[in-house]
Amino acid sequence: MAKKEVVEKSSLEFLESAEGLQHEIGKVQTTVEKNKNVIYGVVGALVLAVVGYFGYKYYKAHQQEFISYKNSLSFVRTYSIKEPQWKFFEDFASKDSISLLNITAKEKSSIEKILKSSIARQLFRTEGYYESMNEDDTFIKKALEIIK
Repeated sequence: MAKKEVVEKSSLEFLESAEGLQHEIGKVQTTVEKNKNVIYGVVGALVLAVVGYFGYKYYKAHQQEFISYKNSLSFVRTYSIKEPQWKFFEDFASKDSISLLNITAKEKSSIEKILKSSIARQLFRTEGYYESMNEDDTFIKKALEIIK
């Protein structure tokens, strides 16, 4: 028992001085910097999982809304995320403690594109997802132009 107390005390000694605390913060910052890509990858995967699940839940709750879309191209060209869909997503995300209150307009636009693509995947599977995700991709547009 005494050994455990010694370990706990020595592992928390950095809290007793500003220099020790600064040193530990520096170690954390270095670790984060070294593993930045891994951290971004994990966070990105979590976001995609939440958005993918949202697409499923939204589609299941609003199937009637999508009856008029006969193919992925008509969906991609005419469907857009509007305020009711965004509010549904905000409520959905808040259940997982994800706040969307402080995102920029550019971030919101990117999320809306992913939300639309997630719904497209539910309606038209992989074809719908990629058509929606690549709708504004200049590289894809140029490639298709060259192929034609």
